[in-house]
Amino acid sequence: AQCMRKIRSKEVWNLREFTFNQSGLNKWIHQNQAKYTGDFIDGTLLDTIGDLAVACNASLALRGLPQHSYDEYCGFVGNGIMRLVERALPEPLRSPENVALMRADFVRYYTEHIDTYTKPYPGIPELLSELVRRGVRLAVASNKFQAGTEKLVRLFFPQIPFDPVFGQRAGVALKPDPAVVEEILARTGIARERTLYIG
Repeated sequence: AQCMRKIRSKEVWNLREFTFNQSGLNKWIHQNQAKYTGDFIDGTLLDTIGDLAVACNASLALRGLPQHSYDEYCGFVGNGIMRLVERALPEPLRSPENVALMRADFVRYYTEHIDTYTKPYPGIPELLSELVRRGVRLAVASNKFQAGTEKLVRLFFPQIPFDPVFGQRAGVALKPDPAVVEEILARTGIARERTLYIG
């Protein structure tokens, strides 16, 4: 993973403000002859916290359990749905069985209401279109379950040719484990040193 560059704020865009930095993108593509970009969904391309929070609270309400605020959910997300629902449950109830049942209810609700509050961060559609125009291939590597990842990509980026689109799948470790990124590189045949990992 040493040769794979992971860009955060300042070089290409400011991830807090999501302000597109044209000169930063130009510099990186020119210096590194970028051919491939791997992106996250949650927190990088899309602001999904609102829908995640509502779905999790709906699943808690089914059980008569305390619900959480938006700010609390900001601290719960980032490691996949299983960890999200585990963190949302009261600690004494975090058995594997309860977490699995909670996850099933969450996925049902969330899949049906996945785009109520979710929206792209400002500048993201323009950035992706510019990358495609420059011939940079794009992929998605997400800890969101596979069906949800695919649905969000279809809904919000129908004109962007992401290939592949990988979410959480059985037998594949979640990020930050590099397994999904290694799979993308193996599938596409793109060299590490020509790959930009954004997120």
